[in-house]
Amino acid sequence: MVIAAPELIFLCRANRCRSPLAEHLTRDKAYRLGLGVTVSSAGLLRPGELTPQVGIRAAAQA
Repeated sequence: MVIAAPELIFLCRANRCRSPLAEHLTRDKAYRLGLGVTVSSAGLLRPGELTPQVGIRAAAQA
């Protein structure tokens, strides 16, 4: 019997700040802990918007 690896998805309105940051922080942590999990993010509304500068600065500090 094959058991699939867990999958985790973060959702927010536009996928331009919160969910991508959560995705990358979680993926990094899971990798460091040796967890076999697939992590992704997506937005529900407003596709194609750019990440605001405040989000870029927060991600750089994480």
